[in-house]
Amino acid sequence: FPVTIQEGIYEELRGIAGELSIPIWTASQSNRSSLDSEVVSLAAISESFAKAAVSDIIITLSRTTEDKLKNTGRIFVAKNRAGKDGIVIPITMDLSNYKIETQKPYTSVEELRSELQDLRSVTEQNTNGGKSLVDHNKKKYSEFKAQQQKKENGNGNGNEKIS
Repeated sequence: FPVTIQEGIYEELRGIAGELSIPIWTASQSNRSSLDSEVVSLAAISESFAKAAVSDIIITLSRTTEDKLKNTGRIFVAKNRAGKDGIVIPITMDLSNYKIETQKPYTSVEELRSELQDLRSVTEQNTNGGKSLVDHNKKKYSEFKAQQQKKENGNGNGNEKIS
């Protein structure tokens, strides 16, 4: 589609969503420069950039060649009119079952922000001779798995917070 037609389609979709008070999701292709990128940014949107201007939220999925071998990747919140953007979320992917999981599931934006702050602190410690980021992530993952096991065994009420 020519740029003006494509922009019109996105504006009409947004209008329909507003009238019906529903979210509308659509997919869009990125350009060749994103082929082996660790993070696909707004600059990699193919065809018309107008679709980015009209969109309320843009989330990208990226996987390098190495990621494909390891079944990993990243989700990137490239634009978020109602909140924080620029967030990179590491994921694992099982395409045989069409399953994508964050390496640490976040139940709220506040939890995600807290974790990002923790990671910033650990990164600062790491650059100053503190514990490594890998050790920190392993500890957090172990705590999360213990919490999940506790819930599965009926010992947790689901409201416990992982510190």
